[in-house]
Amino acid sequence: MKQTPEIKGKILVDLHCHPSKNHSVDEIVKKLSEGITGLIPSSYGDFLSYEDVLNLPGTKELEKGLFAEVYYGGKKGYVLPCQEINTGFHVQAVGCKKMLPKVNDAREAIEIIHKEGGLAVLNHPYVVPTDRRIIRYRLVNDAELKAVEDLCAMVDEIEAFNAQNINLLPSVAWMKIANQQATALATKHNFHGIASSDAHRLISQVRTAGIWVSSDYPCIDSLMRSILKGDFARHQDYVSIPSFLKGMFFS
Repeated sequence: MKQTPEIKGKILVDLHCHPSKNHSVDEIVKKLSEGITGLIPSSYGDFLSYEDVLNLPGTKELEKGLFAEVYYGGKKGYVLPCQEINTGFHVQAVGCKKMLPKVNDAREAIEIIHKEGGLAVLNHPYVVPTDRRIIRYRLVNDAELKAVEDLCAMVDEIEAFNAQNINLLPSVAWMKIANQQATALATKHNFHGIASSDAHRLISQVRTAGIWVSSDYPCIDSLMRSILKGDFARHQDYVSIPSFLKGMFFS
């Protein structure tokens, strides 16, 4: 995978990450001491949480339950807790201090996020989970297309680029089209459209994709304002096929 570039005066934010705890402390703090990383634990797998990071060396919480600094080797990065509610569609909460309940309706999930003062992001809008062990995700069907359009009237942003949507197997897992459709959806509904890695297990996937925001006074409020105003630029790179396979199936 490509080395993430640096842009003067900007910091790269990857809001959608599920890295595993099963890395060395050194690997974790080194990776998290750059950029801003949104950590999303899950009900399956041994994923790294915001609370886990608070117990690591070089970490200092700046805003209780919302934003922390990670310092390593002369570099400083930041982490925040995020949540992804699986309602059939994946709705992400940014900026919520409390753990949100599991609900089955995406509209209800968005309402709960807003009630708690957070931002709601519709992740990979044209890709939904399956109940299969091998083919875990699929493109939305015709019946789900209207629901995607309806949810755009409620969320604060959509994920226009997901680094896991690679072309792996023709007709079965040919997923880059989902990012093309999501980018068009963002334009249609006047969203700027975020990008994220959706890192699965491998800490090396974090910030493969993300958004560039101003590096002045990084905090949860400035990050949320940047998202709401569309004051960011997307960084879009895909994870490699070997990294995708290892993260999804062999880690």
